[in-house]
Amino acid sequence: MIDEWPDTFLRKNEYEDFVELREILRADKWQRPDYLASLYFYAKVLKPRCLIVEIGTGSGMSTLVMAHSIKEKGGHIITIDPSYQDGGSIFGDAHHGSFHGEFSYDVFMKRQAQDKIEGVITLIPDFSFNVLTRWNDYRYGIDLLFIDGAHTYDDVSRDCGFFDYVKPEGLCAVDDWFFEIETAVRDYIKNKPEWIIDYESTSNWKYPNQVKQVTLLYKKANA
Repeated sequence: MIDEWPDTFLRKNEYEDFVELREILRADKWQRPDYLASLYFYAKVLKPRCLIVEIGTGSGMSTLVMAHSIKEKGGHIITIDPSYQDGGSIFGDAHHGSFHGEFSYDVFMKRQAQDKIEGVITLIPDFSFNVLTRWNDYRYGIDLLFIDGAHTYDDVSRDCGFFDYVKPEGLCAVDDWFFEIETAVRDYIKNKPEWIIDYESTSNWKYPNQVKQVTLLYKKANA
């Protein structure tokens, strides 16, 4: 488990020590700095040649932050989002439009090249439940699972199927820990004693009216 938690880590503004992260944050006005820094920190503690699976690429900023965190240790990220199926993202002119402008597959790939992280990220433009049905064929153990896809109880419950592929001592980060998301995760792990909620997010100290909370779960070593 992690000994130094992100709330303490962030209240000290230590994320400013990460030059790469600071540069990424300047390019994004939607994601809160503490949210992205939490993901950076979680990825930073992973072992060499780690694998991160992200459900819900969205604008790609969380993907890029985690990629910077693991690039020097030979890690890799598989990020899954069906909205990239047609070469674009639903966030380009809708949810994130006023912040990002057009955000498409080409833009996402160009940013990877600019940041010199080509080869660190694999984008799968498909629904997570389709990818899950094929995961046995991949035979990949997951070091960090990040769930930030559709927010309904049924969707989150399906995404929890990836829990079974997380390695012992692996981590799962769950975004927006409230309402149906929290309920779905708690219901899924209630009969899985190998999983514990290691850090449960609470209302943010600086932005109490905004819901952007990441909870961390840990899979025990003897799982």
